[in-house]
Amino acid sequence: MTLYDRTSQHKQRCLMFSLPICTIFLLFWNADSFIISPGGSRHRGLSSSPLVVTTEKGAFVQNYKKTSSAKFLFFADDSGVEEEKEEIAEPSSNENEGKSGIKIFPNPGDASSINKAAAFMVDSFWLQSPQQLIMGGVGADAVSSAARSGLCEAQAQDLMDKYGERMGKRLLDSCLLMAVDETNGDNILGIVTVQMDLLDMDSGDTLGSEKSEPMLKNAVASLGPKQRRQYKDSPVTELATELLPPEIGAVCVLSNLAISPDARRKGLAMKLCTEAARIVKEEWGFDQIFLRVEAENEAARGLYEKKLGFEQQYAKQGAVAVRVNADEGIFVDIEADMLVLSKDL
Repeated sequence: MTLYDRTSQHKQRCLMFSLPICTIFLLFWNADSFIISPGGSRHRGLSSSPLVVTTEKGAFVQNYKKTSSAKFLFFADDSGVEEEKEEIAEPSSNENEGKSGIKIFPNPGDASSINKAAAFMVDSFWLQSPQQLIMGGVGADAVSSAARSGLCEAQAQDLMDKYGERMGKRLLDSCLLMAVDETNGDNILGIVTVQMDLLDMDSGDTLGSEKSEPMLKNAVASLGPKQRRQYKDSPVTELATELLPPEIGAVCVLSNLAISPDARRKGLAMKLCTEAARIVKEEWGFDQIFLRVEAENEAARGLYEKKLGFEQQYAKQGAVAVRVNADEGIFVDIEADMLVLSKDL
């Protein structure tokens, strides 16, 4: 073999090894287009930088890029999690669409949409509820613009924490449903929320996401690596049944039902609750739904018990209820008798 032949073979070998190396280099060059979520999944093109959105009523909440909520749990120490695909929720079908111009659909969870829902809740529920939720017996006209802005900010933060966009997966599914009038600039007519939670079946207390999520995480974290992999794709109901104390169960809770004064007594509240129940049963796989209502709120109880078929499961004296302090523009806790109702789906 001549020196020329050996030199030619050497160049071919170098080319064969250099191509894979260049390919790997290009892959890592584009790695900044991925973000690793706390759950371990990869999302293309998502930014982790928060964006403060300002409306004419002021800056309410921070906007985080969207990922779809999770029905199953994923853990950071698990490998091989497939890339999450973002799903866009289509408006739900109901009998009024195309006739009255009313459309019911999930709030997309971005800051602008959450701020709009929060302002609606303040104006239509907290300040104009037939139950009179403003302390001191004053009317909505006694609430200053600054106080209203404070209420909107607090309400928006609560909605964003529970139903807004997140970088990572939610351990407990949640949904904020809106009813809008398509014939009037998508004006909000009503909202209702529903979310997974943990229920103490001895006391009738729901734990809330701030307690429920850590409890589920800790229950799985206490297992060995093999068992953690076994529960990787398990639904919340299975995790609660097999890993939590027997008195703690996974449930779905209906809350935050608010209807515009102009749209009341037209069946809209029932339609919103019916759509929430459909999501709980068909999309989340639960066969029961719960809610809390103050014992003295006869109007709400009439809807839930007489029209929607909810039945009382627990009666709690001195439970926590919320009222509006109009002077300071804040929400305050008071004691009130509370009922926990449920309905089979």
